[in-house]
Amino acid sequence: MTAVRESRAKSLRRGSRIKKAVTGVVIAAVVLGGCAFLIAKAPSYLAATKADAAARALPSTRPRSPLSPSGVSPGPSLSSTPPSAQLGSCALPRYPTPSCTGVPRGTVLTTIKGDFTASAAGEVVNAKHITGDVFIRADNVVIQNSEIDGTVYNDQGSRHWSFTVTDTTIGPASGCIGQPAVNDSNYVAVRVRSRGHDDGFRVGPPGNVKIYDSYVENCYNPPSIDPPDGSHSDGVQAVCGGVPCVGLTVVHNTFDGRKVPTTNMLNLTDPALSNVTATDNLMGGGAYVVDAWWHSGPNWIIRNNRFVENAWSYGAVSAENTCSHQDWSGNTLVTIDGNYNVTSTVGPQPCIE
Repeated sequence: MTAVRESRAKSLRRGSRIKKAVTGVVIAAVVLGGCAFLIAKAPSYLAATKADAAARALPSTRPRSPLSPSGVSPGPSLSSTPPSAQLGSCALPRYPTPSCTGVPRGTVLTTIKGDFTASAAGEVVNAKHITGDVFIRADNVVIQNSEIDGTVYNDQGSRHWSFTVTDTTIGPASGCIGQPAVNDSNYVAVRVRSRGHDDGFRVGPPGNVKIYDSYVENCYNPPSIDPPDGSHSDGVQAVCGGVPCVGLTVVHNTFDGRKVPTTNMLNLTDPALSNVTATDNLMGGGAYVVDAWWHSGPNWIIRNNRFVENAWSYGAVSAENTCSHQDWSGNTLVTIDGNYNVTSTVGPQPCIE
């Protein structure tokens, strides 16, 4: 158990471009359905910057779907929700699924074979199918309405260029890449679908990562591919390497690690991580679903998250004796049916030392 509760930072060095067991290539420009879980009503989003709000409010071509039942008692909200921020079938009180994240169905994509480098400040990458990796080499890059079969990187040495990725599917349709779908810091992700990656989102120094309205379904590489004990799969993982990672916001996302061996849906154990907010997320899977180990800075805000009952190996939460530094409220255990609707609220999910 002790080994499982370590931060589990991967042995791959930052900047490594090694891929493992990539056995499939996306050939369709249409997003089809898949497994997800939906869940109950929770209160509003964290107030975002103007740029974040604009990204979240981009029009969606996805149809609305009926709302699932709520039946939960929410904690205090952080702010009023901008009406334009909740569009389409992902809007609260529902939660992100494959059908309302990633490249919108029917989008006509232009294929770019191999890797792609965005090297102009403010460059917009729109409606592209990129069969390799994407390298961000300028600030304020925008990726939208696209499919990327590989990984998004924005780090080169100690430099991390800023970017926003919206309505984009990242990862192969089959196989498993032993890297996070999105790296590394100074980015905003909105309605992103991560597939075919053992990790969804990476947080590295200097931090400044915001993840909204997105869907992560983890994959797993066995020890024969990822020695010594296989992938340490996470929904979000902080790997700071002793350098401060300041600022992580994770709001209204679905993290599904129930199908494969996973470490955490939120792996927030790195001693250099600070200023964390995680609200309105639905999560299941992992040794512990959430490892939230506060080390320094303001108290972390962890509110109104939904934990699928018994979807873990050891427990729902491990805070390593830091619950007094967590603003923890409105978090609940739930059960769901085969269509990922909430069938019952089991009860509150407390912070566990």
